[in-house]
Amino acid sequence: MSFLPARQDFRRFWLARVMSFAGDQIAQVALVVMAAPEGPLATSMVLLALSLPRLIGPFAGALADMYSAKKIMVLTDLGQAVLFLTVALIPFHLAVNIPIIALATLLNTLFLPAGRRSIPAMVASAELPKAFAAMAICFNAGFAAGPLLGGALLAVVDARAVVLVDALTFLASIALIVRLDLPKTPRAEEHRVGYGRTLLVGFRELLSNRALGSVALGLFSVVSFASMTTASLVFLARDDLHGPTWSYGALIGVYGVGMLLGPAIFLGRARIRNPLRIWRIGEGLFGVGAVTLGVAPWLGTAFVSQAVAGTGNGIGNVATDLVVQSATPEHMLGTVSGVTMSIPFAASSLAYLVAIPLIDALGPRWVTVISGAGVLLVVIVIHALTVDSRPVEALDETA
Repeated sequence: MSFLPARQDFRRFWLARVMSFAGDQIAQVALVVMAAPEGPLATSMVLLALSLPRLIGPFAGALADMYSAKKIMVLTDLGQAVLFLTVALIPFHLAVNIPIIALATLLNTLFLPAGRRSIPAMVASAELPKAFAAMAICFNAGFAAGPLLGGALLAVVDARAVVLVDALTFLASIALIVRLDLPKTPRAEEHRVGYGRTLLVGFRELLSNRALGSVALGLFSVVSFASMTTASLVFLARDDLHGPTWSYGALIGVYGVGMLLGPAIFLGRARIRNPLRIWRIGEGLFGVGAVTLGVAPWLGTAFVSQAVAGTGNGIGNVATDLVVQSATPEHMLGTVSGVTMSIPFAASSLAYLVAIPLIDALGPRWVTVISGAGVLLVVIVIHALTVDSRPVEALDETA
């Protein structure tokens, strides 16, 4: 695994996340299959239980700034193992399983900012780009391959057995995380500031720091526009590109490949002098990909557009993590990471509601073009906001 940073702690953490995230992806397929006999409402409720708790990210981040990140990761993994073991063992019942799944998602949301704030302690500062690229490859590979693996497992074993596999991955993750040698969280030993104050200070930093505020604004705006393309894609493939039944899935797959290729550009870089500039380049590529997708005359060109868009988004995601790590004071890192982690879920939920009437009124081509053009406009605005800001200069010195 030469693409990983050299320190053993990070390699343990990365392997723990690979196993856990792969388990989550295959379990999601199994949970939907378990709910399907109850009807569309049941499957929708499962998907909501897997997504809505993500919105508490800022509150989860504040906890990571106050308490031991290592303890948070171990306890939340243990809780998820118990919850998914319960789902695997009891008969599926909507009133019982939905709260369990939602609670497991809540625990997963508590884990994420604790993990993110721990990464700088596991690698040398010059290896942060490589570390976040490796994490992005882990998540994007799971996103692309997880559903396929879940489907393959369901062909040979029961859905409950697949969920049981997910529960076991959390135990494997704990076995690796307990071996991490992490420093004490700055406020883990003395809680004189308090939870509410910690949360408030983190939000204040996000709003007062131009680099962080601009990236937060850009992330919300980009995801809002990008989600309109997501909502339009199935109709674009079917009605405008006249693609076969497999074309929609293939377009998503090509996008996923781009999401894997994008972070790979960071693996050979010892330093990233200005993550904000890289963020603008990445999201600009996504915007170009979406606009060209909207005007694509045939399916082949649509595949190219999706590859460009996915690559740009993969670059932008790693650059976002680098901006947050570089520009955030250490004692606020959990809260700020939690906020940025929740932004895509809030933005996409809003965008899906807006996209439905727009697709009916304008058609998927126009909505996709508007989506890409909107992302390009956001990149221009963020460039104007940050081109002369001192926080960007600070990033040059610390990244």
